[in-house]
Amino acid sequence: PWVLLLMEEPVDIGGWWYLLPNERAPPEERLDLTNLIELPDDDDRKHPNEIRKEIERHRELLSRREDYEFAS
Repeated sequence: PWVLLLMEEPVDIGGWWYLLPNERAPPEERLDLTNLIELPDDDDRKHPNEIRKEIERHRELLSRREDYEFAS
């Protein structure tokens, strides 16, 4: 589209031809990923929301079962 072409500040060389600037160089520094850690497999934050809800539902069922067995 024309708007994207204009964002590149082209130089008109005639006949609807435009000279575009060279591509920019990649960033010099890489991202620092040293502060990222892998979550353990049993961490609930690693699962999607639907699975988290299912895990919580099962924990609630187990808790009720333990309460029932304790009261018996």
